[in-house]
This record gives sequence, structure tokens and C-alpha cells, in this order.
Amino acid sequence: MQESQLLPAFAAMHWDVTRSTQPKGCVFEAAIRLFVQVGHIVPSQYEALCRRYDITRIKCVDFRNRPDLARKDINQWTEERTHGRIRDVIPMGIVDRDTSLLLLCASYTKLHFLQPFDKKKTVCCPFYLPVEAPQIQMMYQRCQMKLAFQAKLDCDILELPLSNVHTKFYILLPRKPDGVARMEMKLSRSVLESVLTPGKMREELVDLYLPKFRYELGIICWDALVKLGVKNLYSSGKADFSGLGGSGSLFLSRVFHHVCFELDEGQSDAVPAFSATDSNAACMVSNDGKQQIPKVFRADHPFAFCLMDERTGAILFIGRVVRPLQLTGVEVG
Repeated sequence: MQESQLLPAFAAMHWDVTRSTQPKGCVFEAAIRLFVQVGHIVPSQYEALCRRYDITRIKCVDFRNRPDLARKDINQWTEERTHGRIRDVIPMGIVDRDTSLLLLCASYTKLHFLQPFDKKKTVCCPFYLPVEAPQIQMMYQRCQMKLAFQAKLDCDILELPLSNVHTKFYILLPRKPDGVARMEMKLSRSVLESVLTPGKMREELVDLYLPKFRYELGIICWDALVKLGVKNLYSSGKADFSGLGGSGSLFLSRVFHHVCFELDEGQSDAVPAFSATDSNAACMVSNDGKQQIPKVFRADHPFAFCLMDERTGAILFIGRVVRPLQLTGVEVG
């Protein structure tokens, strides 16, 4: 892809994920914006780009004189943008009087399954960690799903159907209870695609045990972006924000990334699809007339997951579940 095509391509994908009214297979809210000191004049060329590609415009706040009020303004805008799903996104101490430019990227995701889990079948089960096994809420359903084994990662990969066929949710479950770290070290785009390409995964009758979880975490992205080669943007005199009307004094003070990912039984008002458990059957009959014995996919130890757009191949979200309890906090990374 040529450089001139990057902005239109990313803008189209961003609009499709965040603004399109078509079913996405999940609730996805995003609040992405640059915040700069009051008095900064934004060039008309940049404003024109924002209008053309539906990019949120820069917002001016008074970091210098009223940093706490600036923080509250940012939090209020984020709460409105995400329809109340993300509140108090910027904690105290993130912005101060010396803040020059703040980039906020906040997102909320909650999956909508093609076949929601039955809440009556959610029970407490142990989740096995190296030195403990805390009790967690484990969901259950039996239905036809795509399943595959990846030898290099030594893990089973399951596709859990969502309400939108274009959005795919995959669970990567190591065969060994303590194998998630080794699996991640070997995980790459090419290895993942070797399994997810059409025809590689087989339709199986599966007894799925999957924990409920909700993670909400704020991260100051220092090291991660530096490792990607983003260095000069943080330095006064080296950062080039001339396209935003910035002189040599304008630089990126903070990149704050906030994520909230929620997975539970699914929409309670959804129309349930047929399930093998509806008829209390122990097995199903395949196309060749043979009975199918369900395969057990029990996510009762740390695993990874990813949410992918099938049309573009873009990974919308990737993460790991180490302890499926509600976690909140702020990390510097």
C-alpha cells in the first residue's frame, strides 16, 4: 500500500468499526482525540482532513492554568463519546501544567454471540494458576464450532461465532496449564494465519467452558511506542508537529491508552439459535450418518484471544486472560 493510501484506508476501517450502523458482532465504542493547550491555532489544512475523513478534531484545554479542570473536560468528553461506558478515563497525575500535547485512545468492547450462553448454566469453577486455583464464573454451551490444533504453539484454537459473520473471535488455549507464556513467544501473524485460513479449521460439536471476565486498564504508552521506533515525538525541539500548526515547542507529553473488554453470556434479549442441549442430546449426527461425540474445550487455565475483521485481516483486539476476575488500574509501559 502506498503512503498516500494509508490515511483513506485507515479512516475507512475506523469508520466501519466505530461508526457504521451495521451489526459488528460486538458493542464497540472508541474515544480517540488529541488535546492541546488553549490558544493553539490548528491549520485549516488539518481541519479539512478531519472533515474529509471524519477524524475527531483537536480539542483545546487549559493544561497550563487549570490542569485538573482540563482532566475533567477530557473525562466528560470520553464519557459522552462512549455513551457512559467509560468514566473517569484520565486519573489524577496523568496531566499537569507542563503537558504540551496529549493523545487519548480509549475503547470499550463487549461481544455479541450468535448463540448467547444460558445464564442458568453458568457455575463457579476453579481456574488453575501456578500456585492457586481461584473460583471463577464459568459459562457453558454445546454447539457446532470451528476448531483446530496448532502444533508450533501447542494450543487449540476455537472460533466462537459472533452475530456478525465478518467479525471473528478466536480463543487460543494452550494444551499445558502453564503454557500461555511460551505460546505467546512463538505467536506471530504468519503462524496465526496458517490456522485461520479458510479450510484449516474443522466444524466440530464442542462442549465449551469459557470464563466470564471484564478487564479495564489504563496504560501510559512509553516503552511500547519507543520499541516501535516512535521516539522524537516525545522530545521538545525534535518533534515535528508542523502539520498541526506546532512550532518546535509542541511535543507529545503523554499517550494514554485505555481499554475495557467485557465477555459474559451475551445479549439476554437475543433470539437463541438451535443448540444440541435444547434437546438434551448427548451427541449429534453428522452428514455421513455417524454420531458426533462432543469435544471438550475447557478454558480453565490462562489463554489468549483475538478479535479480527475477516474482510481486512485487521486484528481489532488481542489479549490474554491470566486471572478472569474484574481488574482495574493504571500501568506505565
